[in-house]
Amino acid sequence: IAAQGIDTLILISNRMDIADTGDDAWIRDTQALMDAIPDMPLGVYECPYPYKRLMTDKMLSFCAASGRFLYMKDTCCDAAMIASRCAQLKGSHFKLLNANCQMQTGSRTAVNAYRVRRCGSTMPMRRPCLTRSDQVLPDTAA
Repeated sequence: IAAQGIDTLILISNRMDIADTGDDAWIRDTQALMDAIPDMPLGVYECPYPYKRLMTDKMLSFCAASGRFLYMKDTCCDAAMIASRCAQLKGSHFKLLNANCQMQTGSRTAVNAYRVRRCGSTMPMRRPCLTRSDQVLPDTAA
């Protein structure tokens, strides 16, 4: 894989522990993959297909502690969960990138509560809504 010239290999969260038996099985499968592909920087994507497997606190902690994961494409669609994830990952090199631009059309208060910038993201983004994490949106939830 590294010989193909990629910078980062993105893992799909629902492809480890396909039977969805639990965090320990996911971590075991992910570690086996990491062992098979040494020294390759990794990312993880909560892809909704064929089923959506949200990353748990335990899985996020494993990824952050491994030193191999650079970022996660978050698709939880839950402002409180995103804020919790940001707090959990604060100070680590593992960055959280929210993929759901539709959340920006909801409560501006919720959006402002978990700005990607607060997670320390410096990764370049392709979608305009993610590149504007420094923009403070007006609070319309009064």
